[in-house]
Amino acid sequence: MKNNFYSYLDGFNKVTIIFPKANIDKLDEKKFYILIKEEVLEIYISDCLDIGSEYKFIGTVPESLDLNVEYTVFDEKNNRSMLRTGSIVRTDLFEMLYTYTGDDLGVAYSKESTTFKVWSPIAKEIELELISPDGVVRYFDLMCLPRGVWSIAITGDLDSYRYRYNVRLSSDFRVALDPYAIASDANANYNFVINPDKLYEFKYPKPDFSGKAVDAVIYELHIRDFTIDKTIKNKYAGKYLGLIEEALTKDGHPTGIKYLKELGVTHIQLQPIYDFGGVDEMNPDKYYNWGYNLVQYNVLEGWFATDLN
Repeated sequence: MKNNFYSYLDGFNKVTIIFPKANIDKLDEKKFYILIKEEVLEIYISDCLDIGSEYKFIGTVPESLDLNVEYTVFDEKNNRSMLRTGSIVRTDLFEMLYTYTGDDLGVAYSKESTTFKVWSPIAKEIELELISPDGVVRYFDLMCLPRGVWSIAITGDLDSYRYRYNVRLSSDFRVALDPYAIASDANANYNFVINPDKLYEFKYPKPDFSGKAVDAVIYELHIRDFTIDKTIKNKYAGKYLGLIEEALTKDGHPTGIKYLKELGVTHIQLQPIYDFGGVDEMNPDKYYNWGYNLVQYNVLEGWFATDLN
């Protein structure tokens, strides 16, 4: 739909309209309407502000509006606008109605079926794109549940299937990764369904530390920068494994974790190791980034990995 002006939902019955001055003949005769459940209702305008080349109309509708329903606002000349989500998301009522405290968002896998859940109260539609290991692509529509959660359960063993979402917030669909995913391909094109039984349990010896904050010696480091010095004879320069590699400097001094232990460091603060943008994981020397532009919070950054398959 072509939008001749802009309209925003700023409360459950509050609408803000931005309309060009050039398209208004008589300001005091301007009217706006909204289509709700096939019924045309007038929007009561309580305020009109001059904001330069446009007027800002603030109005109310006689019914509470649903966030995942598509509404059209139009004027007396049938100029139309899709109602977009506005500052309603910053209201106390929005927080009360849509706060979700469940721990089941993301993918819940079993050999019999997999459930996909994502939280998006303002979405109009969400579609799952699912690709089997042999490349068969299927699409499924998610169902909107209470508190803005969208969900679908797919039968069968989906271990190693790729997936992502197509989300429509207003007029267009946008591709989106699963914000709760724990695995993806290189450069974050798709997420993966994985069998959690295949995950390696991280085990480590109990640290020799008093537990007192005053005894902590903290060292901040960047995986790549700390391991890529050309004077070091190491195999895994710029990689995760470079931290634990038994390598020496040209003068025979230890590197990596061993070097930090000899310094007396007790704690390491890593600069971002979650998946971030600004680098090409398939061409690691092409770009450089410290990693403060998050893409996937629960997925490790592939730029530091030695195997991206």
